[in-house]
Amino acid sequence: MRFMKNSFLLLAFGCCIMLAAGCTKSKKEGLTSSGYKFINHTNNGGYKPQVGDRMHYHVQHRRDGEVKHSSRWSGAEPNFFLMPDFTQLTRRPSPILDVLKEMSEGDSATVKFPLDSLKVKPKGFETADTLYYDVILVKIEKASTLKDAPTPPATADNQKTATFSYTKTEYDEIAGQMNQVLKDYQQGKLNEKIKTTQSGLKYMILNDGSGKLAQSGNKVAVNYHGLLPNGHVFDSSFKRNSPFQFNLGLGRVIKGWDEGIALLTEGTDAVLFIPPALAYGQNGMPQAGIPPNSELIFYVQLIQVLQ
Repeated sequence: MRFMKNSFLLLAFGCCIMLAAGCTKSKKEGLTSSGYKFINHTNNGGYKPQVGDRMHYHVQHRRDGEVKHSSRWSGAEPNFFLMPDFTQLTRRPSPILDVLKEMSEGDSATVKFPLDSLKVKPKGFETADTLYYDVILVKIEKASTLKDAPTPPATADNQKTATFSYTKTEYDEIAGQMNQVLKDYQQGKLNEKIKTTQSGLKYMILNDGSGKLAQSGNKVAVNYHGLLPNGHVFDSSFKRNSPFQFNLGLGRVIKGWDEGIALLTEGTDAVLFIPPALAYGQNGMPQAGIPPNSELIFYVQLIQVLQ
């Protein structure tokens, strides 16, 4: 039944692409600005999203002909988020974001994401080489028309503020990936990839960043997704769509974070396996649903060293 459902949804999405193709001016095959291969099935040649515009889109994740996830499954409204300023990003944007800025309203495209760059592949793609994103840009709301349009933050000469936008689709990707990481970790499949410090902190680098190393005292912006060993998600900045900012090495976070984030450079994705002694110890943190003596597993992204 699931295969039939996937096949039907793929057909429906494909029909949508083919119907839109009737007004296609040109079919484009090429690379996005960040180097992802894509095919623009429908190119209306209209207005393309600019910084601050809100983009509404549908997307499905596909492994060859099998759909693994679709934003249409629940009958929900399209995903949406604001177009960021690409000159301010310190890490490679997602394939979905990168292809959306090449599109106009009504355009449909497929962008390819090679999985050989990942140390841990998403659930359902463990043996696949490529993840295909089929994207339809439904609507663009210009920044000037938004009542809640963001205004640039006031900054001092030596200060910066990190502003990044994530979608439910990206949250689901991170959650799925971390569920698989947790399973592999508990089965001992990650032993050769995990490093352990003298304090007992374990960590695994997923993708190395090319930015500067975070130093004690630096203000840093971090995105994270936290799990308990039983798989319970006790907190996630992706769900709030808001990176967490703090000054590193000053004891304002748990010891495992102060130590773990200091191992990373800007743009790095990693997993921290934090023992109880470096987390909330024998007291736990009941208000957050963390029992006493809990190991914590965090997916973390060091987005930016702010100052």
